[in-house]
Amino acid sequence: MKIEQLLEKYKGLNQAQLIAEGKEAYALFGSRMDRQGYKKEEVVQFATMLARLAAGADRFGTKEELGLFEQITGIDTDKYEFALMTKNANEEEFVRVIDEIVDSLDPATKDGALQFVAVFFAADNHLSEKELALLKRLEA
Repeated sequence: MKIEQLLEKYKGLNQAQLIAEGKEAYALFGSRMDRQGYKKEEVVQFATMLARLAAGADRFGTKEELGLFEQITGIDTDKYEFALMTKNANEEEFVRVIDEIVDSLDPATKDGALQFVAVFFAADNHLSEKELALLKRLEA
């Protein structure tokens, strides 16, 4: 799915709708990674890394993003831990690891990752330039 389509799809959704979309995207992403031979733990770890990068793209993880993350993934995360996770999400080494993993995914799985990440950007109904740059990297 193209970035423009995702942004239009998620634009203006309320919290409950974003959670539903996020759960669907998370399940889609997980099933596609499973087909590529990834274990469940690896899917959870990579989804967590994507959420961390998405929430930290603007260098600040919001309580809305934390709430979405917990409700979508079922991973209970304390707000201070989430703040630390997102604070350094743009570090060059972290971004490089994400890029390597994304490059190893087939197009359908990349699409699932893009849908999953886009939900976090929709949490505040604002898309910063850094957030858009991340989506474009995932789309490539």
